[in-house]
Amino acid sequence: MTAVWAGVLGLCIGSFANVFLYRYPRGESLWRPPSRCPQCGKAVRLRHNVPLFGWIRLKGRCFDCGRPIPWTYPLVEAAFGAVGALVAARFAGVPALGFYLAFYWALLLAALVDWQTQYLYDIITLPLGAVGLAVSLVHPELLGGRWQSALACATVLGAMLLVQALGEWLFGREALGGGDVKLMAAAACFLGVPRTLQALMLASLFGLPLLLLYRLLNGGGLRDPAPFGPALALGCALAAWGLLSGGPVFPTWLLPGLA
Repeated sequence: MTAVWAGVLGLCIGSFANVFLYRYPRGESLWRPPSRCPQCGKAVRLRHNVPLFGWIRLKGRCFDCGRPIPWTYPLVEAAFGAVGALVAARFAGVPALGFYLAFYWALLLAALVDWQTQYLYDIITLPLGAVGLAVSLVHPELLGGRWQSALACATVLGAMLLVQALGEWLFGREALGGGDVKLMAAAACFLGVPRTLQALMLASLFGLPLLLLYRLLNGGGLRDPAPFGPALALGCALAAWGLLSGGPVFPTWLLPGLA
């Protein structure tokens, strides 16, 4: 039942994520006006505004103008629902489950936003960091101490800023975006330093395949700017998966000394 409720909550959060993805980059209010068809501008009726099932009921078309509703809307909602259900099913009963559900949903939103805009907004990364600072305070047993989240955040932030400065000095251009730095500093609050290092290594492995996929879908050359947030989010998600299970760092062959 925990997984079911987490899945339902995830669907609702996914519905709001769709609003965020469409409106926030355009500078529009997230609250007003109510949800509407992006093509004809007519408000979505309450009975049709049920996450995922509303799209299915309408057969993927606007009730008023009959034009297709992009398939990305139900896909995003389903993704958030699936993430919630999977995390809750695997880690039901873990005291810090609520924190890490929020963590996984924030990672998914960050990855989608960065993929769409090549920008990680402070409205995602800073609240995530604020919530993360409470993780070891509330559950000191998780990372090995009451102040581990704050120490991990400060350590990773300093290291990422150093890497960012070195990259600019060596290559004469921004090698690591400020949003990436903030995302990893926030993630460190949930992961601790060893698993954050592992997340970065995993991200480096996923970076090239995701870059090629991004270029395939969006065009451009390999040297053109591209989002790194999705790779970072995926690395963090895998690292947290091992942390919550209580097992060794996943996978141990990357950093065997930290298992």
